[in-house]
Amino acid sequence: MRLMAASRIAACVFPPSDPAVRAIVLSRSDKNKTNVQLIQGRCRGTVHRNPPRKNSLRNMLQSTRDPAARFRRLPLATATAILVAACAIVLSLVPEWILFRQRLAFNVFDLDGHAVLRPFDHTTHDRLKLRSWYVAPQGDKPVLVYFPGRDGDIMRKPGHLLELTTQGYGLLLAGYRGYGGNRGTPREFDLYLDAMSMLTQFRERVEAPGGFVLYGYSMGSTIAANTGAQLDVRAVILEAPLSNFLQAVRQQAGNIPALLVRSRFDNVARVAEIRAPVLLLAGSRDLVTPPLFARVLAEANPALASVAVIEDANHVNIIRLGGGQVVREFLAGLSDLHMAVAEGAGAGPMSAAVLPFGGRAAQ
Repeated sequence: MRLMAASRIAACVFPPSDPAVRAIVLSRSDKNKTNVQLIQGRCRGTVHRNPPRKNSLRNMLQSTRDPAARFRRLPLATATAILVAACAIVLSLVPEWILFRQRLAFNVFDLDGHAVLRPFDHTTHDRLKLRSWYVAPQGDKPVLVYFPGRDGDIMRKPGHLLELTTQGYGLLLAGYRGYGGNRGTPREFDLYLDAMSMLTQFRERVEAPGGFVLYGYSMGSTIAANTGAQLDVRAVILEAPLSNFLQAVRQQAGNIPALLVRSRFDNVARVAEIRAPVLLLAGSRDLVTPPLFARVLAEANPALASVAVIEDANHVNIIRLGGGQVVREFLAGLSDLHMAVAEGAGAGPMSAAVLPFGGRAAQ
């Protein structure tokens, strides 16, 4: 009893670091150690009956420098959630990686024919300088603006358009960022903005009184449709178009969750906003962008869109098996079609959507 009283007095009078207090604590059992701690707490105005828990998640993470040990101490639910989130992020990058991984290198001197292509450099919204290639139009012929597929082929695939330059048509072969020696990384909305700035600067620097006919192949159909929905153009031609990127991915990879596909490339929404004749070319045996995609796009704009399904054609030979003739006939009758559209735009909702080059009505 006397020793207990002495320990209480010593704990209140002497600081905890005093040798006397240390001697008292060391001379008693663990129970008496706790008593001394309680007396010290009362003297200071606080009592710590229950010491703070040391096994909380935060303390566990701070108590060791071994990453593997930290992970082993995490609750199972937390570790599973982290793993699932990491897998989802990685998987969401796969569709775009597949889309843009195959990029062709080309040389303009390898071209066959008599067309002389000139370089056209334009500056993007983020100050990149991208190079495209063009042939100037003759007279009032329109300029055919070609947006290539995911491999960026602007030399061999549009050969049928190069042949049309002998008839006076102009031709502008769009060079994408990250393709053909151009700097930058291709992304959906950057490609859209690049196309807009390219055409705006082209019209400022090259005579094009006949306007533009936008031509998009496969992935390029999404860029042509988006541009045609925002600008007043003569016509839009979409070869092997996709309805949207999610459906195109599911066509190849099955019914994957929409959450894993970041890019949209929504052709259905854009085609519905185009106020010019739209020609949709599809191959009956195309397993990449089947004819169903083209029919869905035509239903989005039934007044102006028409579908031509080429028998026995797949994704790459639509033009060779008859699509080229359809394109030539469409362009030959374009003047009459454009006049009919202009007359129909004088009344009704269409008149609000057809604006001078570079603008759109506020909805």
